[in-house]
Amino acid sequence: MFTITNKLRTVIALSAAGTTLAGSGVASAARVVQKPGTGTPAVASQPTIVARYIDPNKVGSAGIPGYDTAMCESLANDHNKAESAGIQAVKDGDASAAQANIDNANGIQSVLEENCLVID
Repeated sequence: MFTITNKLRTVIALSAAGTTLAGSGVASAARVVQKPGTGTPAVASQPTIVARYIDPNKVGSAGIPGYDTAMCESLANDHNKAESAGIQAVKDGDASAAQANIDNANGIQSVLEENCLVID
C-alpha cells in the first residue's frame, strides 16, 4: 500500500514551486530566509486507516485447491481481526503495532481475493 506522507507532499510541493519559479526567472532573484524559531511547528498526526470489513458470509470457494468455503470464511475472519487490532493500536497510539496489523490484514486480504470468491 502506497501512502503519501506529509513530508513527501511537502517535498513535491516545494519541487513544484521551485520549478515554477525557476521557469519564470524569479528563483535567481529571490531567496526566502526565515529567522530561526519563527516557523510553524510541525504537528504529528495519526495515520488514517480505511478499514474494509469482509463479511465471512459473502465469501466462498472459487475452485482453487486448498481454498474451500470454510478456509475462505476463516481468512475473512482473520482479516477482520487484524484490521480491528490495527485500528485499536492507532487509537492506543502504538504506531508500530498498528502498521504490523494493517500489513497483516492487507496480506490476508490479498490471499483471500486471489483464491476465493469475495462478494462486495
